[in-house]
Amino acid sequence: MNTAKAAEQMISDIRSRKPRCRVQRKWDGRGTQHAMWMLHEIAYRKVEGEKAHRWLGYAQGVLVQADFITLEKAKLTNKES
Repeated sequence: MNTAKAAEQMISDIRSRKPRCRVQRKWDGRGTQHAMWMLHEIAYRKVEGEKAHRWLGYAQGVLVQADFITLEKAKLTNKES
């Protein structure tokens, strides 16, 4: 799996995604913003190797929990990259 490509795809998906519900999702200032920072670090190849894989999994888990992405979308992104 190309972690940089997967991180770029996740960032793109989140930026272009329309909310699935009426309630606006809030960036909580800790978890979700930190997860996006982690994705940017992976995408810009500041973090590579096994650490990038761990960071990608953590960031995807946080964003799934916050309802920014679905678990299925995260799995497909990882499989495609």
